[in-house]
Amino acid sequence: MEPIIIALIGAGSRSFGPETVRDVLLSEALAQCRINLRLMDIAADKLSDIGGYAKSLAEKLGRKFEISTTTSQEAALDGAQFAVTAVEIERSFYWAQDYHIPRKIWFPSGFRRERRARVALPCPARHERNGPHRPHNGARLPGRHPAQLH
Repeated sequence: MEPIIIALIGAGSRSFGPETVRDVLLSEALAQCRINLRLMDIAADKLSDIGGYAKSLAEKLGRKFEISTTTSQEAALDGAQFAVTAVEIERSFYWAQDYHIPRKIWFPSGFRRERRARVALPCPARHERNGPHRPHNGARLPGRHPAQLH
C-alpha cells in the first residue's frame, strides 16, 4: 500500500507547525494508514525544531509515520495527495496594514487575501505538476483531473 503524503507548507511557524503536526498525529483515522508527513519551510533552523517535535510526538504516540523536513516546496509537494499551507512574511507589519489602510480609505479589508496570494498561488501549480495524478515520469494518468470534478 502506497503511503498518503501530506505536505505542510510553512511548518516552521511557531503556531501553525506544532498545532497542525499534533492534529495529524492525533488523528485515529490517519493512524490506520501509512503516512508520509513532509514539513516544509524556507527557514531551515525552524525546520529542525518542528521536525524533532514531530518525530518525538510520533514516537510517544506510537505512530509509524515517516516524517521528513525540506526547504524545497517542490520536494514537499512531489506526489503529495494533501497540501496544507500557512505562510506569513513580516506578519506584524502587514497585519497592521490590513487594519489601518482600509480604515484610512473607508474600504473593507481585502489586503490580507491579496498579500497571501503572492505566496500561495504558486502552490497549486507546483502541486499540479507534482501531484498524485501524475506518475513520476510526468505522463498523465487516465481518469478525471480533480479540477474537473465540480
